[in-house]
Amino acid sequence: MNSTLSLKLQPIVTQVCVLNGFELLDFKIINKNNLTVLEITIMKPGGFVSFNDCSLISKEVSQELDKEDYSDCFTHKYFLEVQSPGVSRVLKNSREYQLFKNYYVKVLTNVKYNDLGLEFIGKLYDVGDNFLELTDLELLPSPKNKKIKLECNSIKIELPHLQEVKLYDQKIPVL
Repeated sequence: MNSTLSLKLQPIVTQVCVLNGFELLDFKIINKNNLTVLEITIMKPGGFVSFNDCSLISKEVSQELDKEDYSDCFTHKYFLEVQSPGVSRVLKNSREYQLFKNYYVKVLTNVKYNDLGLEFIGKLYDVGDNFLELTDLELLPSPKNKKIKLECNSIKIELPHLQEVKLYDQKIPVL
């Protein structure tokens, strides 16, 4: 049911986002307690998503759903939830890596990289078919890391060596 509903609704949500200058990052349909929740996560390329942005997309999607008869899609009431990606979002795929270029990320790898160890911070500079390139590298803040000078300032990490890449909320970029 959810996959069929998602296939029917996601193109509408995507179109609303694109027409208003946003990217659709996630679209989930969650059923709980006789309520269907349409959870939409949006991104504004080159900027931050505001409350007003979420409100605009919510209103536009609601209007589109009201234009067409989607009553057959829902077995009970639905609730529309529009949100920003959040300041410490886990990046999941190459598309998201591309969208968040020039943002600082916290990286956890399964292989030690030079004097960085397994976990470090860097600016997402480039994305290739099988790698991420980071610049402005830093160790995670801690009392013992303050005095360590890094040998390198950029690094390419092979995608299979990544365990997690997430936005680093302590260094939000000025766009």
